Amino acid sequence: MHRSTISFFLILCIVFSSFTFAFAEDVPAEGAADALPEIAAEPAAEGFARIYAYADQFRDVDDADWYYQHVTDAYEYGLIAGRSESSYDPDGAITIAECIVIASRLYSMYTGTPIDVEPQEGAAWYQPYVDYATENGIIWAGFPYALDAKASRAVFAGIMANALPDEALEALGSVTPIPDVSDTTRFAGSIYQLYNAGILGGADEYGTFHPYDTIRRSEVAVVILNLADETRRKMPVLKALPQVTLYADYGATVTVKQEKVDSYLKLGWHKAPVSIPAGSSAETILNAATLNPMKTNNAELDAIIDGIFAKIIRDDMTTYQKTKAIYDYLMDNCYYGWGAVSWSGKYVKHDDDYVVVMGKHILKTGHGTCDNYSAAFVAMARRIGLNAYFARGYAGNMAGYMDTHEIAIVTIAGVDYSFDPQIDDHNSRPGNRTYSLFCKPFSSMTGRYRGYNLANAKAGFGYFELK
Repeated sequence: MHRSTISFFLILCIVFSSFTFAFAEDVPAEGAADALPEIAAEPAAEGFARIYAYADQFRDVDDADWYYQHVTDAYEYGLIAGRSESSYDPDGAITIAECIVIASRLYSMYTGTPIDVEPQEGAAWYQPYVDYATENGIIWAGFPYALDAKASRAVFAGIMANALPDEALEALGSVTPIPDVSDTTRFAGSIYQLYNAGILGGADEYGTFHPYDTIRRSEVAVVILNLADETRRKMPVLKALPQVTLYADYGATVTVKQEKVDSYLKLGWHKAPVSIPAGSSAETILNAATLNPMKTNNAELDAIIDGIFAKIIRDDMTTYQKTKAIYDYLMDNCYYGWGAVSWSGKYVKHDDDYVVVMGKHILKTGHGTCDNYSAAFVAMARRIGLNAYFARGYAGNMAGYMDTHEIAIVTIAGVDYSFDPQIDDHNSRPGNRTYSLFCKPFSSMTGRYRGYNLANAKAGFGYFELK
């Protein structure tokens, strides 16, 4: 600081000896300014002393509490007061208006610029401070926050970083990235400035800030002491937040923060490279799939699938259970039959258009050919996140010769698996479903399927992108 900490604190003591830190409950709406003494431009004498004696009068502040010393110090130096003579309310919130009052007082004391606290008729008790803060760059004109709202930690930091000029917030170092403060976090620059100046340190060893939580009075005591007395400041040494590398079944990797691991695991990412032994069950295979759920971008079909899923899909189901439920739905509710369809022409890829119109037809009418069964399966499999494709080729028919036939392909861990709900439906009997073509390695099905170009099938999928 350009001025000595001792001088600054003497001003604090002079001012706060009769100022109750301007919490709304402490300052009445009428005549509030009368309780606030005029600030001297310069200190009257040298020295820094405790002007009050704390005698454990705050029944809600125990000497075992982490903030005990901060609250008592701030009280004895005249920086804060309780909500009442016997209560400090350490977990209570403060409003944004109260933050502005605090910041204005600190700025005034540091710079020697007095605040005109003359009450304004019909205005809130804090309006003189808002005007002062606006004039001196603590906040800006049109400050977009409701002043009577509780202050978040981010808003508090944004205001407090302007309570002193930059020269009084000299950086002690540069912290590693704060886990929950990104470039898009409101007041991110102010938060980092206060961390680097040793005024803030975070809620844990990683420096987690919780920017959108409200700031508590116990925390306010710490920050105000650190702002006022630079000898209390300490550069936080933050540990890097543990990072975890996760693996997709298709070979991709992603490194995420520990708290995000569970959300990735639910989408089928793995903590180790994925290897599915030959001969694994359909359950093992499908549960190893990394999921990327998507809709078809056709409002009618997406609404139909929503309605079906509301009946057959639960959040607690595994990927295998969900896939089997989709397969069962097609076998239980559809039958083989012809039907005319028309193209929408709205999709970048022709196969996407084909999947949408053919899948929608069978789900609306309950009947269709192999095209419709497989298209509907692909649309619903994509909805739960499977890497599904629509494939064309030939298969043996009941007459004993090869005929055009469409199936669904799902790729998991680099292996292509075939799904043929239409043939399994045809071969099933009441009370005895057949799953002979459910999740079978395509390479093992050369005797049944011929002429399928899976590379073209995959190239023909455009993630339902519209033109």
